Amino acid sequence: MEQEVKFSKAVEAGKRRSYFFEVKEAKNGARYLTIREQTQGGEDGGEKNSRIIVFAEHFGAFISVLDEAKAEMAG
Repeated sequence: MEQEVKFSKAVEAGKRRSYFFEVKEAKNGARYLTIREQTQGGEDGGEKNSRIIVFAEHFGAFISVLDEAKAEMAG
C-alpha cells in the first residue's frame, strides 16, 4: 500500500525508547494514524518495533479512551 505522510513527530522516552507518530494518506484518500514504539538494547542487543494503526473513522473513540486513561494516570 503506497501512502503519503501528512504529519510526522517523534517523542524520545528515555535512552532506549522512542515513539513515532505519523498521519498518512493512502492512495484512496483514506487517512490513518500510525504509532510506532522503538526500543533499543533488548536481549539480543538489537532494536524492536511495535506498531498500531488507527483509521480516521475510529480516531474519536481512540482519543476518548486515551483521555480516560490519562485522567486515571493523573490520579
